[in-house]
Amino acid sequence: MRLSSHTVRGLSGDGLMWAVAALVAAATLWCGACNGNIGAPGAGPPSGAGGGGGTGPTTGGGSGGASFGTCRPAAGPGVTPLTKLSTLQYRNTVRDLLAASGLGSLATEIAPALAGVPDDSLSLATFRGLDPRISGDHIQSYFNVAAAVGNAVEASPARLTAVAGSCATVTPLGAACVNSFLAGFGRRAFRRPLTSAEQASLAALNDGQRSPAEAIRAMIVVLLMSPRFVNHLELEGAPGYADFTKRYKDRFKADSGPYAIYSFASAQILLESIQKAGTTDGAKLAAAIHAGSFDTPVGRIEFDDKGDIKATGYYTVWVVKGGKHVLAR
Repeated sequence: MRLSSHTVRGLSGDGLMWAVAALVAAATLWCGACNGNIGAPGAGPPSGAGGGGGTGPTTGGGSGGASFGTCRPAAGPGVTPLTKLSTLQYRNTVRDLLAASGLGSLATEIAPALAGVPDDSLSLATFRGLDPRISGDHIQSYFNVAAAVGNAVEASPARLTAVAGSCATVTPLGAACVNSFLAGFGRRAFRRPLTSAEQASLAALNDGQRSPAEAIRAMIVVLLMSPRFVNHLELEGAPGYADFTKRYKDRFKADSGPYAIYSFASAQILLESIQKAGTTDGAKLAAAIHAGSFDTPVGRIEFDDKGDIKATGYYTVWVVKGGKHVLAR
């Protein structure tokens, strides 16, 4: 892994650099050494991944699961709930996160690092936008972006205040200040509230050895390197998802995989439109589809006059209402 001494400033001496880099690598590349469910809910990274003798951020949020990366040969092969953000999605997510955190101007400064994120696939034999694999170059570029953001925040009191509040400029860094930062920036980074285990392990980076700016930087790097940032649970929260996956497994004795639910939704829309139109005539069928509203396992889908989706439940979206993050339906 090509990590220069400059990019690891503020992280050396406690192994955090390697921990956060290995976190993403293990989340996506471990499958070559183990046959079983990887990244299942409840799984977390190895002990000590957070640096400073603490524990690393949990990637699951459940309890009682096997430790992160544990091989379970007896487990049936399953689909990881994590889906890699495409390169375009990743860049947009970073820019949006910075803008929502009072760091919008930083997007221009880290543009070279964002541009260094490789294409979704280096192979011409695959559809790049559908290739979920993460290469060593992806991991390196994710670290470069995370370090660039962290370095910029650490070096600028104004940016530190913008992202973590004026309390982050006071030594020692108080627990209330850390919790407020994680409840804001951390929540936006993970696109959901942090679990108590995630909150505790990230807060442990404020170990008294780092200055307030260094501690906030360390948390930013860990958050932006976490599988919960560089991946997403695309259908988590969709109203019919749990029912569909259960019925699929009951019927076919196998997990549904990442694409079956979309095929089902497409077929559902087509069949309901045929029934509504009373014909398979193309023009009449198209009119029925354009005019219809379809409640599918991935949410309600409607089309505009050009045939583009204008209402969809494909993604879990958190919005701010009354100063709090709530799940948008």
